[in-house]
Amino acid sequence: MKNNLRFVFIFISQLSFAQSNTLDSVVTALQKDQLLFEKVYVHTNKTSYSAEDVIWFKAYVSDAYNKPSVQTSVVYVSLFSDNGILIDTKNILITNGVGVGQFQFYQDLPEGFYFIQANTNYMQNFGEANTFVSKIFIKGNIPKPKPNTLKQTVYDAQVFPEGGYLLEDVNNTIGLKALVNGKSIAFSGRILDSNQKEITTFNEDHLGMGSVRFKYKSTESYIAEFFIKDTIIKVMIPEANKKGVSVMVNTSNKDVVSVKLQSNRATVTTNHPKYTLLFHQKNKIFDFVEIAIKDSLPVVLELNKKSLFNGVNTVTVFENNKPILERQFFVYKPEKYSTIEIEKLNVLQDSIIYQLKLKDLNVKSNISISVLKSDTEYKPYTTIQSAFLLSPYVKGYVENPATYFDKNTKDKTRKIDLLLLTQGWSQYTTKAFVDYNNPKYSYDFESGFSLTGTVSPLKSNNLVLLSDDNQIVAKTYLNNKLNFKFKNLIAYKGDSIKISFIRNGEELVKPLNMYFDSVPKLANSLNSFYYNKNNGAPLVVGDFYKANLENNDLGYIYTSSTYLDTVKLKSSKANKMRLDSRAFMKKYREYEDSIMFYDPMEIPEHYYNKNLTLFEYLKATEAASLVSWRGVETYLVARGLEAFLKVDGKGMDTYSLPNALQIRMEDISDIAFRREPKITIFHVFTTENYKNNVKELFRKHFFESGFDKAKSYYTPRYINTTDNLEQEVDWKPIIVTDSKGQSVFKINDSLETNYLLSVQGFSDNGDLISEIKFLNDMLIN
Repeated sequence: MKNNLRFVFIFISQLSFAQSNTLDSVVTALQKDQLLFEKVYVHTNKTSYSAEDVIWFKAYVSDAYNKPSVQTSVVYVSLFSDNGILIDTKNILITNGVGVGQFQFYQDLPEGFYFIQANTNYMQNFGEANTFVSKIFIKGNIPKPKPNTLKQTVYDAQVFPEGGYLLEDVNNTIGLKALVNGKSIAFSGRILDSNQKEITTFNEDHLGMGSVRFKYKSTESYIAEFFIKDTIIKVMIPEANKKGVSVMVNTSNKDVVSVKLQSNRATVTTNHPKYTLLFHQKNKIFDFVEIAIKDSLPVVLELNKKSLFNGVNTVTVFENNKPILERQFFVYKPEKYSTIEIEKLNVLQDSIIYQLKLKDLNVKSNISISVLKSDTEYKPYTTIQSAFLLSPYVKGYVENPATYFDKNTKDKTRKIDLLLLTQGWSQYTTKAFVDYNNPKYSYDFESGFSLTGTVSPLKSNNLVLLSDDNQIVAKTYLNNKLNFKFKNLIAYKGDSIKISFIRNGEELVKPLNMYFDSVPKLANSLNSFYYNKNNGAPLVVGDFYKANLENNDLGYIYTSSTYLDTVKLKSSKANKMRLDSRAFMKKYREYEDSIMFYDPMEIPEHYYNKNLTLFEYLKATEAASLVSWRGVETYLVARGLEAFLKVDGKGMDTYSLPNALQIRMEDISDIAFRREPKITIFHVFTTENYKNNVKELFRKHFFESGFDKAKSYYTPRYINTTDNLEQEVDWKPIIVTDSKGQSVFKINDSLETNYLLSVQGFSDNGDLISEIKFLNDMLIN
């Protein structure tokens, strides 16, 4: 860390500086058992959707250096309504730092803004706020509720001394922030002394933020008056310290960052204080230096931006090993980003083939491209740059973080510095500082799901998982215990697995009694971090519902985990099946000519895992019972009405009905029903093994929780184009370049002469790719 700093001293008569030994204990604590720092970004194919649209997305997980994370294989992507209700959560398989998925809705949604949240289990080590949050709009099929005009207006005006506190008799900078009902608002204002004399004025500069500078006199107190529309908000400015040092940071120079220390006469006349400046990004340390100030004139340190970390950096000032000031600042390194060139290669009947080249980036990269119509009003809330360089390092909520990286945003450097100036600081103890930047290890990296349970009697110490064709896919040693646990299983929702003892290395022995623990919900599926728009504070949401959806498979390879054979997903939501009615009718039409008049029934997984019968299922879901009429005829009753049962196209009479009701649920693929005014007809469709009289020797376990499978993308057909703010043409979630930064992809031909492309991604070296441009502006010929 030596020689990273370049010092410039302004009007200094007496000053000494040296590499610090007093801070060794703090540095050691930051580097001891140092945790990795993971970040997540979710690229959605659009930012505004109709109720019928699918929200396609790709999740990126990186380490602290923006390289693809190789530690985590699970990321949780959740969708919230704007009042904090969890709509759905997807467990996404991450391979080499990326994974894909989608949200598809089968219920009515109110129109409005929705929030996408994503995090890994390991990220929770750094607190709830270390969570990716983005915003989308859904033009729902339920009208947006009318705003409550009687709702009380809540004003929130705040002042933030630069570094954390003010110092008497020196010039101080204060960050200013104003919100109305949790949203940024324009303002103007002034600083008044104790005699109501105006000292200086200020104005809002960006998204409800501003700054002001004035000299705090030792005999005075001050008030900040905010003028917000027709309302005046008065905020007491914190009392200044009589002794100490202030810090001011300037990032306006394109090459260097200036850090200015200023003490006052009351401090230097009583002692010669020593301060240690630590430059870091979370628990990554850039450098640290000790300075002894012997007079009240300012000290300016200049740091070469090329040597600092990309993104948010922090300087923390220590006195006697105790943190007393802290200031964040942003360093934007253009050389860490790549521009994109595209060349048209060929025109096919239904698509156009292009070659993509990442300019000056000769390394393998993983990117995704959203292809939208050229007249789309596309304003992303986040980009991979804001998600990896800014938001993870900011404690508070960031409004529209993508604007700080938009090429059309003027004065980006000044505006991002305003954001960091108004974050506040509260780590006034060394322990709090260390715990925040290098917390204790509490949450693991996850490499899949676990299957636990008990088995008896113990016929062998070796227990194995079997695929459908009885191939061993995992093994565990019981050590004379009845409890078992299989870890790191790559299992999708609805996957099945069989369990058996194995003796002498080859003989499979069926367990007599087996109990499966429910597969644990992975962290944050119950309690999720969410930004509450009303007060700008985190809200833990516990009330949620979850949809079990059937998806198509998308293959991955993950060498450190165990993959399970995928079988047909047993349970399906009724409304999901209605939308997939064509496939349902095609599958079962040979058994029932009028299948189009039937509705599928939902079969929760526990009916399979608990080895229940069809009758037990109908009793629980339809209040079914068997009724004997005068001992001559037996018939089925459901919900107080007579019911008729069919199995694979054959009606059950009084003699076959009791046996049919004893069919095990694990032998049933689907159940459909048709309600008539006086009778309900149930049609049961059994598995191929049941039809062929094949008896399973080993009991299957169906995973109720697991990864959500990714579907293959399809372009929606727009009927009323005015209902779609952003009309998609194509979605290319998996584009991997070669070592020269090149890749070939194709776009569905929609007869457009131009498209708007949103390209996001990262390289194996941590370079970030983020471009939102028209295709014609990227073409090189």
